[in-house]
Amino acid sequence: AFSKRAQAASASAFPAARGDVYITPPGSVHAYRNYEQLRADSFCFQASFFTFGELEALQSLAGFRALFISRADDKREEDASYRLHLTPEQLAQAMQLVEELKAELGDNANVSPLLARGIFFRLLVFLARSSTRTLPDALRNCRNVLDLREVLQWCETHFHEKLSVPQLAALAGYSVVRFSVVFKRETGVAPATYLRRLRLAHAQKLLRSSKLSAAQIAVQSGFSDGAQLARVFAREFQTSPRQFRAHSRRVAPSNSV
Repeated sequence: AFSKRAQAASASAFPAARGDVYITPPGSVHAYRNYEQLRADSFCFQASFFTFGELEALQSLAGFRALFISRADDKREEDASYRLHLTPEQLAQAMQLVEELKAELGDNANVSPLLARGIFFRLLVFLARSSTRTLPDALRNCRNVLDLREVLQWCETHFHEKLSVPQLAALAGYSVVRFSVVFKRETGVAPATYLRRLRLAHAQKLLRSSKLSAAQIAVQSGFSDGAQLARVFAREFQTSPRQFRAHSRRVAPSNSV
């Protein structure tokens, strides 16, 4: 396993798989169970390790916010989606950098702090860039942290994309837990609920005003397929999209005179 994790003593346990990357903020507590075949490469560092120019370069990466930013008032991080999971190809590249770093640091008689620093910087950049691979193109290219109002506007225009709460948290520069707390405090609903309602409202609009199939409406509304739309729609409105469309057409006002 290639993993690091922010976890308070009271947080619930969860499995760590080969290729997982976790961030452990200063002062956090974490432990492992059933670790007979566990391999974990851990790196301890602080922001002061980097020069101002290096920090600026790291912070210019959208993936840096998604992976490394955590707020001082985040006392715990329980959402496993906060982790980055590397593909086998990404893991191989990351481990190559790890081995280079180990080889450099292992030669105590001839260690080069500058070279070791450079390898570690490359590793962080690689991980930050890897964390953007699952983001929509528009989010991946966004370099600025948005406030909550701007995030809400983003949701209203991009809800049809495959957005997730961790992606929105990255856009706002928050950890997932902190973003969820702030979002619900300001809007009264959880981020996932807000996204779902936007998608359902758009689906209702298309069901009333278009002749698109349920599958087409699902995709245009941000659902994976017609089956998912039907499940979410029935759970929210206690009726199916087909029944909703039929009822809407029966009660629609006539244009005849």
